Amino acid sequence: MARKSRHQTVLDGKPGIYHCFQRCVRRAFLMGRDGYSGNDYSHRRQWIAERIQLLVRCFAIDVGFHASMSNHLHVVLRTLPRLARRMGKQELARRWLRLFPGKQVLDGNWIEPTQEQVEELAKDKKKIADVRKRLSDVSWFMRCLDEYVARRANREDEMSGRFWQGRFGCRSLETEKELLVCGVYVDLNQLRAGEDLTPQTLHLTSLGCRIAARLEEENGRPRTADTWLSAFTLDPTFDEEAEIPSDSRDRPTEKGLLAMTFESYLQLLDEVRRATSEGEAAVSEKLTWFMEQLSITWNEMKKAARRYLEPCARKQAADTQDVKFANLAELTALVGGSQPATEPSG
Repeated sequence: MARKSRHQTVLDGKPGIYHCFQRCVRRAFLMGRDGYSGNDYSHRRQWIAERIQLLVRCFAIDVGFHASMSNHLHVVLRTLPRLARRMGKQELARRWLRLFPGKQVLDGNWIEPTQEQVEELAKDKKKIADVRKRLSDVSWFMRCLDEYVARRANREDEMSGRFWQGRFGCRSLETEKELLVCGVYVDLNQLRAGEDLTPQTLHLTSLGCRIAARLEEENGRPRTADTWLSAFTLDPTFDEEAEIPSDSRDRPTEKGLLAMTFESYLQLLDEVRRATSEGEAAVSEKLTWFMEQLSITWNEMKKAARRYLEPCARKQAADTQDVKFANLAELTALVGGSQPATEPSG
């Protein structure tokens, strides 16, 4: 079956959820330890995390899940065109000028525009109309991410040329089940790829950020680690038509993603991880319960597991080893220490 073109996948001016992915040129390890040169480029993954946090402050786009790997990245985006249509001209101009200040800014920061610059751009009706569309456009979001990382890496290496393999890949997630399965895939991507999990690398994924935020709350500290990610639990009272922006401005809205708690999601991750690594016989009553609540059949879960979560062998630098899935309770302890989630109720 032929792959859909981009304009068929991403519907212009309409809300949607998209899984976007991008690979380094020739799948080289340009964001991890390069086995050929011996250089370690892992710090570039922090660039990606910092850049995404700026982009969600400027775009009318939520980030639901993300993972930066040694040679590729994943990000799940939800477009919010209604939110962009509600923005005033000066707000649109201010956000755009943070992204395109008129000169390159490749140090992880941004230049806050002056009021004079904002007012000048706001007067240009044609430009502002274009900005309004672009700030809820997946292609412009990925362009602002990919181009920034490529230019900064080329400057660091004192080289020119391609950093990414080509244009980013994109597929639409049209149901909550598709969003859930894709979220599980993205959050377990480090485990599947056989990467060494450390507090430094785990924090560069949506899973690590949300676990860290959960621990901040448990320890009585302000929740800061995941404030730029979309709220996890779907708010049933959220007004789709009003598309109310978030008061914090760290993320576009407080709408949420899935009709489940993050604690239940952690349990589901652990059950799926175990079942796919140990075989069909390992399907537990808890996993069966989750599938019933989410209206997902075991055949659908197996299909998703084969596509996304099968353990595999990957070559990391000079070593080749079989992937071993860690227990998610151990991942929580890796971030900062916590008790495993309780049994689901209901």
